[in-house]
Amino acid sequence: MKRKSKKSKKPRLSDRVAARIRNCKNKDYERLTVEKLAEEFEVTPEHLSRVFHRDYYTTIQKFIIHEKVRRGFEIITKSPGITSKKVAEKLDYSDGGSFTKAFKSCFPVTPAKLSRILAEQDKKRKERKKRMEEAAKKNRKVESEGSENR
Repeated sequence: MKRKSKKSKKPRLSDRVAARIRNCKNKDYERLTVEKLAEEFEVTPEHLSRVFHRDYYTTIQKFIIHEKVRRGFEIITKSPGITSKKVAEKLDYSDGGSFTKAFKSCFPVTPAKLSRILAEQDKKRKERKKRMEEAAKKNRKVESEGSENR
């Protein structure tokens, strides 16, 4: 009796496409289209769209938008106080308004408001750290004076 050959553990087409989109450089999003991805993966655009939607329950274009917004969120959280316009430029959006609209479709706040909130939290965190360092310095001074008096 012949043994059946096992299928290769090659990732699904939709997973490979999703990985390709996730690993895209910020300025390369503009060049990501269904047609170009289909050409890259050697399938028809129709087949690629159908398979991707079946596995991810969204279109490739919406997935790209969500990925860009996710990157924008990362940029904002790493750089509190950054403007929406600067984030939009980094992600190759035509203007800040386009980025804000896409961001708002994924999150309950605008990127500007999120940036402001994070900047305020960052400022409070720095102030708290400064107060703690001053208190620790004062305690060390009091302790050293106390040991000198003995």
